[in-house]
Amino acid sequence: MVQAKKTEKLWNFNYIYLLILSALTSTAFYMVAPVVAKYALTLGADFTLAGTVTGVFSITALVVRPFSGVIADKLNKKWVMIFSTVTIAFSVLCYSVAGNVAMLLAFRIAHGIAFSLSGTTNIAFASTFIPENRLGEGIGYLGLGNILSTAIGPALGLWVIENFGYDWCFYTAFFISLTAAALMLLIRYKPDAGKGNDDGSAETGKKAGFRIRFSDIIEVKLLPLAFFGGLFSLTNGLVSSFIAIMGDQRGIGNVSIFFTINAIMLLIIRPFSGKLNDKKGVSFVLIPAYIFAAAAMALLAGAKSTWVVALAGALKAVGQGSGQPAIQAECIRKLPDRRGVATSTFYVGADVGQGLGPVIGGAVSSAFGFGAMFGGTCVMMLLAMLVYMRADRKKIRS
Repeated sequence: MVQAKKTEKLWNFNYIYLLILSALTSTAFYMVAPVVAKYALTLGADFTLAGTVTGVFSITALVVRPFSGVIADKLNKKWVMIFSTVTIAFSVLCYSVAGNVAMLLAFRIAHGIAFSLSGTTNIAFASTFIPENRLGEGIGYLGLGNILSTAIGPALGLWVIENFGYDWCFYTAFFISLTAAALMLLIRYKPDAGKGNDDGSAETGKKAGFRIRFSDIIEVKLLPLAFFGGLFSLTNGLVSSFIAIMGDQRGIGNVSIFFTINAIMLLIIRPFSGKLNDKKGVSFVLIPAYIFAAAAMALLAGAKSTWVVALAGALKAVGQGSGQPAIQAECIRKLPDRRGVATSTFYVGADVGQGLGPVIGGAVSSAFGFGAMFGGTCVMMLLAMLVYMRADRKKIRS
């Protein structure tokens, strides 16, 4: 069996295989994500409740993610991934039999629990096959696979719905997820024997146990950075939940092009923005990122045509693709000896933003319309930029 950290070769079988499987599970997720709110409307939900059904997924992930990290460390990562992926598959399948919003909400929570466990374990598992000196590069490629799935998944999901209906969208996502789980059986992996942690760390299981402290999950001093990063995730939640509904209301065709253009631009911008961040610092990247993200929200607020939606997708990619990774890197820089805690803290902001976005957005759009929802988000991004700039100046002076 292939052991963790035994090779200096990045492109080994297990790593490549996990890249493919990660892309498959992400594609299945993004097939469903943009249509859940729309599906909830067919079950009798209003905009606020539809947003809640969408947002509860990320709120669930926020609660579960710290514990999923412990599970991934203490148990066999391969079997945790298989179990969580199978659970994802059947949760999505159950969407098709949801007779009311309450049932859909319950299946959505189950899906969120399994997806959180799967996502955390996937990063931890893949890192066991990445050489230490190429860890950043290896994790980066995992992220690119996820970006590609954001282009394929929503377009595929909306196409299936338009041609075959919601049930077949859920059936397709179920099949893709279950196939990925079955293929995971072929991964060649065996944890180091005699260790309490699956990753082969020096601490024995008897000493480590399952004790967990708050400081092992969240670093309080990084929470402001998590907040600034979470605003980008908030825009994700709004767009994925309501862009399809907005397109129907305004008569805009092919709104899925937003996701395609967004993914293409993310693939282009991320390598360059990372290098710029390393050379010039986080503020040099983050301030323009907020401007681009705000411009994207402003365009969506008044969008009446497909090309405006496409342009918004490009601008949002430039903003989020440069700003959010810069914040994540800054969290790790500030806590280099506790990178797991730094990452967990960063994701607090991401999960809160992704979860609250659809809930708040649903209430605002129901009362004032989509223009107010996206326009208000534009203003919020610009205000966050000003707050960050003020805090940054204070830090430089001190």
